[in-house]
Amino acid sequence: MQEIRTMKTFFLPTDDKKCTFSKKVRIETYGCQMNVADSEVVAAMMYTAGYDLTERDEEAAAILINTCSIRDNAEQKIFARLSYWNAMRRKTGRNIIIGVIGCMAERMKNELIERHGVDLVAGPATASLASPARMARARVAAAGAFTFDGVRSDHKVHVVFSVADPDADLVGAAQRAGVEVLPLVGPSSILLSLMASGFNGQSFVFRGYLPVEARARAAAFKEMERAIARNRQTQIFIETPYRNRRLLEELTSSLPATMLLCVAVDINGEHQNISTRQLQWWKANPPALEKRPAIFLLYS
Repeated sequence: MQEIRTMKTFFLPTDDKKCTFSKKVRIETYGCQMNVADSEVVAAMMYTAGYDLTERDEEAAAILINTCSIRDNAEQKIFARLSYWNAMRRKTGRNIIIGVIGCMAERMKNELIERHGVDLVAGPATASLASPARMARARVAAAGAFTFDGVRSDHKVHVVFSVADPDADLVGAAQRAGVEVLPLVGPSSILLSLMASGFNGQSFVFRGYLPVEARARAAAFKEMERAIARNRQTQIFIETPYRNRRLLEELTSSLPATMLLCVAVDINGEHQNISTRQLQWWKANPPALEKRPAIFLLYS
């Protein structure tokens, strides 16, 4: 298998974007220490790709905003920064590449692209460099889909990704291009929570984020209830941390009191807790979930 010895541009300024002002990228980080660590990895990757980091807005050819969705005001701050960078793009006439990475990118992919002028989105830990192989160029098309340029079938691409969009789009593009994709071994919070829940591990579905709109959300609850009764299928889903408590309240008021709910919080963290109880127990003993990453599993 041939090694790619020359690092090609990865998801940042390309000729078709006419972004020739510089090869400098600015990275803004919002959230916890984990986000800071992720930004350091991205910075190293961009430096390897030939990009210099800058703290000066006026010389940036691209901006990457590493996001967190722990609280609502964090999301509002990101929207304000996106408005700022879109205004900067209009004011200077430079086609600055605007990218959002992290939790918000994973959860709000289409909205960011369609309503907030974002050129690219990438979920947490969407891609890393693995020696000796190099990541080939990924370009965001007008519809937000990923494509690979100049990659032959004997090239190897190493990708670390979550199971949710948009990371799956990147891997799908690699598969369509005939590029070998090698998954790297690592813990999956979805599987760890399933293993510790006591629920059916042979038939399960991960639904990602449930709909926000009330009617669609209620329909999703009923659909999960039917799937459990009909197929004995474990239902797994997540929510933005600041909405966790509201989700728990909706579950306990909408579904049968004896249905089992597993709440897996801070998996592999210092304050990890994975507990399975009936919904009526959770209603009487609601935990503090507002700022904690959690996975929810339903079964009966």
